This record gives sequence, structure tokens and C-alpha cells, in this order.
Amino acid sequence: ATNIPPHNLKEVCNALLKLLGNPEIKDYQLVAGDAIQGPDFPTGGHITNTKEELREIYATGTGTIKLRGVAEVAEKSRTGDTLRITEIPFGVNKAAMVERIAELVYSSKLPLVQEVRDLSTEDIRVDLLLKKNADADKVLAYLYKHTPLQTNFNVNLTCLTPTENPEVGAPKRLGLKEILWYFLHFRLDVLTARLTNELRALEKRIHILEGFALIFDALDEIIKIIRSSEGKADAAEKIMKRFPVKELTPAQSRRKAKASNGLDAEQTDAILELKLYRLARLEINVVLDELKKKRKRVDEINKLLADDRDDYTSSGRWAIIKEELQSLISDYGNTPAGRRRSTIVVPTEEVEYTEEDFIVAEDCHVMVTVDGWVKRQKQIADPSKSRLRQGDAVLACVSGNTRSTIALFSSLGVCYTSRMIDIPASTGFGEPIQKLFKFKDGERIIAALSMDPRILGDISEDPKGTYYPATHALAASTDGYALRFGLQPFAEPSTRAGR
Repeated sequence: ATNIPPHNLKEVCNALLKLLGNPEIKDYQLVAGDAIQGPDFPTGGHITNTKEELREIYATGTGTIKLRGVAEVAEKSRTGDTLRITEIPFGVNKAAMVERIAELVYSSKLPLVQEVRDLSTEDIRVDLLLKKNADADKVLAYLYKHTPLQTNFNVNLTCLTPTENPEVGAPKRLGLKEILWYFLHFRLDVLTARLTNELRALEKRIHILEGFALIFDALDEIIKIIRSSEGKADAAEKIMKRFPVKELTPAQSRRKAKASNGLDAEQTDAILELKLYRLARLEINVVLDELKKKRKRVDEINKLLADDRDDYTSSGRWAIIKEELQSLISDYGNTPAGRRRSTIVVPTEEVEYTEEDFIVAEDCHVMVTVDGWVKRQKQIADPSKSRLRQGDAVLACVSGNTRSTIALFSSLGVCYTSRMIDIPASTGFGEPIQKLFKFKDGERIIAALSMDPRILGDISEDPKGTYYPATHALAASTDGYALRFGLQPFAEPSTRAGR
């Protein structure tokens, strides 16, 4: 498994040049200055990791990049501001994100937003119309927590590294310096292969040019042979017979000397394909100039290939690699395609909010049935006329504020507490209570109590130790036992398992 984030071309090239300039450089020194700042995602966004966190990720090859979309207040009006999202995290589906935000708005979980508009074209633009006096920072903080506007990118710098077998790579988790080192040596292998291929092509061309140079000294004789021949094959045979290739002595072979008084089949074929205008007197100078340049280039390549591949400072091939990296920076580094898209922004202080900030404060009624169905409505004038499933009956109908809680007591002596806003709003039968809580086998709700202070009164307990608050509860069991208990511990919403 591997998960390597994209990076900025200019920064990577600068880091490679730093490594070439100082092979002993440390990982953290590559994550500084004009070298690598951090990942650079094509969709932009804000990276909220600290410099220390990023350096740790690049040193160990693993960690989490915290990525946020970009939003700002674009328009202000008396009816409400407009919060505009212009960048989204890498890998997030925009349509799915907009759908999630709309779901929160229309389910009243994000009441500070009036409307969601997706006005995106080639660029991202999602407008959130806020209600009057709504705090845009709190809305944004809520979106970061409950929508894909903030995501994590789990970095895993596992790579296939070269082994003795060129067909097989060994998986290994690398740090930044190791990855750059392997890449530089890969570039060296590519350059070596390129130079070797160029050398073969040059030697082939030099071989042909040497043939041309040879026949210009015996041009009349060559023309005479061609004119007396029966065809191309006959002419080639006669020319090679007239200019046979002599074997080189061992000393000539060591000096890589070329036979200057013979033609082989390849040279002869090129001569017979030669256009007539190339037989002009001035053309021999063109051939000789080209031959001189080609031989000079061959000497340069042989010198480059003979260099020590691990000597970063004096090796000619490493100098070429440096030039290519600098050329990439100059060609693409300052263009729109080469600019950094993701900004590294460390929040100075996170905006704090409570769940109550996003609950519309309004009165409501909650109805619980004997069979364990529950629903919330703005007003229930007559519970007996409310819609119920066949054979079901009303167990309790309580009133309160959407920000207050409702306590549901079960037959097993457990209290389940939920905010009234979290009870599904419905004009039908409602929803089973089991969707909100985790019941045991045979457990059922036997009583409900609104924890709204206007209805319940003072349930606070005396911190000095007085047990009985002004308002408390009485419970009785089927076996004839009874107890009194305070309600304050049950005022806050419980987990699915209850209290």
C-alpha cells in the first residue's frame, strides 16, 4: 500500500538541487526555504499542519496531512452575508459535499444558513447565504467538523526500490531524502542510456561519412564503375572489390582506428543512394565539417560516460542533470501551471462553538407511544387525534424547547436522554426509538419527562451535600421497592447506551 501526495514542481527541483549541492544534507533541511514546503494539491486548499509535523512526516514516510477547503465572506448585506467556498480538499467530490451541506441546512442542523447555491463552472464556487447576524466563523468551523470541507490525507511513502534483479523492486518506506536520492540516480540512468544511444547513432553516421570522404578522392573511378555495372547489386560488388576493407592491427584496434581505404556494404549502399548534387566540389567540405563535429561529440560523450557516477561535484553527467533541473524551474516554475496551489496555514486559534449555537430555539412537542415510536412536532393540540400505528397508543406527550432535553425511562431502569431537536420531526407515525438508542432484548420505554427548566423547575443539587433538590423524582418497581433520586445527572444528552 502506498499513498504519496502530489508536490510542486519548482519546490521538488530546488530540493533535488540542494541534495546535489550537499549530499550530507538532513531531511529537515530539505523542508525549508525555497525547497519543499509540503504537499501541493491540484485542487488547492489550506494545509493546517505545523512545520514540525510536516518535517516528521517527511522524515518517517508516514503521517496525516490535515487539509481544509477555502471559504470567505464574499458579500455583505442587511439580510445576511454570503460565505463563498472557492477551493475544496483533494479527492473530495464537490457534488457530494454540496449535498451534505444542503442536508444539514434542510434538516435544521445548520440553521444559520438560509440557502446553498452551487454556482461552479470550471472554478469552484459554492455560495452559502447566511441568516442575519450569523457568525460566519462558527458556520465555517461547523462545516469543517461535519462535512468533507475538511479531510485528512494519510501519507504513506512506500516505494518499490531497485534490487539486483532489474525486473523486481523491493517495497520500502522511505524518507524525503531517500526518495530524492533514488530519483536522482534514476535520472542518471536515463541520461546514461540517452548518451549511449546518441553515441551509437553518431558512430553509425560517422561510418557513413567516412565512406563519403573516401569516394570523393576517387570520384571519377566510382562513376566509371557504376556506369559499367549491370545494376545496383553488381555496382556494389565491384565497388567493394575495388576498395576492400583491411583488417586492423591490434594496436589500431586499441586506438579505435578506422580503416580509411576500404568500404563495407553499409557504406557502399549509402554511396549508391547519394543524390547527384552531393557530388559537387563544395559538398566534400560539408561532409568533412559534419564528420569533424560528429567525432568531437563522440569524444565528449565518451568522456562523460567515463566519469565517476557518484562524484556529484566533478562528474559531467551530474552537471547535465543540474542544468536540466534548472531548465525545468526556469521554463515552468514561474508559469501559472507551476504556481503553488495549496497554502500552508497554521490556525492561530480554533473557533469554538457549541451544539446549541446551531439549534433554532423554538417550542415543540414530543410524543412517545406504548410500542416505542417517537416523533417531534411544533404543536400537538390533541394527542388523541395524532396519527398512530394500528393497535398503538399514546404513552406520553411532553413539551419543551428544541434546545432542552427529553428523558426516556425504560423498563430495565435505564434513562436515555436526547435533545428534542434530535427527535425526528414527523407528521406521520414517527420513528422507532431503537434508531436513537441501543436497547437490550425486551427493553421498552415506560415514561418520558421533559427536562425544560420552565416545566421541570429547579433540579440543581446543593454542592455542599444536601441530597434532595427542590425538584426530584420517585421510582417504584414491580416488586414493591421505591427510591427517590435527583434529575440533574440526566439533564445532558446520554450516549446510545443511556445511564
